[in-house]
Amino acid sequence: IMLTRYPSKGFVDLQRAGLLQILLPELSALDIVEKRMGRAHKNNFYHTLEVVDNVAAHSDKLWLRWAALFHDIGKTRSKQWDNQLGWTFHNHNIIGAKMIPGIFRRMKMPMGAEMKYVKKLVDLMNGTIDIVSEPNKGTRITICTPHRYAEMESADKENEPAKPVIPQFVAEW
Repeated sequence: IMLTRYPSKGFVDLQRAGLLQILLPELSALDIVEKRMGRAHKNNFYHTLEVVDNVAAHSDKLWLRWAALFHDIGKTRSKQWDNQLGWTFHNHNIIGAKMIPGIFRRMKMPMGAEMKYVKKLVDLMNGTIDIVSEPNKGTRITICTPHRYAEMESADKENEPAKPVIPQFVAEW
């Protein structure tokens, strides 16, 4: 499935047959949309399959495709409702990265460099968009990019490790 031109087709077939719940329950669990107070989140299962197909269109690298498949795997465990923000998935990348070794072990996939590569990419694939709107005050949109390891801020104290700088773009209107 993973090395085909459209991996999504195989995963949709597995989901429809009820087999994905057995093989990859973490992926199957993404196939849900919840609505609260008129606000819904996207179906992360179909979003994930779209990402995998997009990667497959540009690369035949197997482990990059697995990273794409698992990039949002932590969303079901991190999903929370916030009355101001709506649905949030804070730290889904960290949660997802922690899930990777267990998934690889269960599926009898390589636990060496391949697993570490996928785990690292899942951890790095995080970005957030926060939108806060107040009547008569305007709207503030904060976008944090997923390149949190791209820059490092030097530490203030000699023995303190450097801290990651999270680049962000803030728009207000």
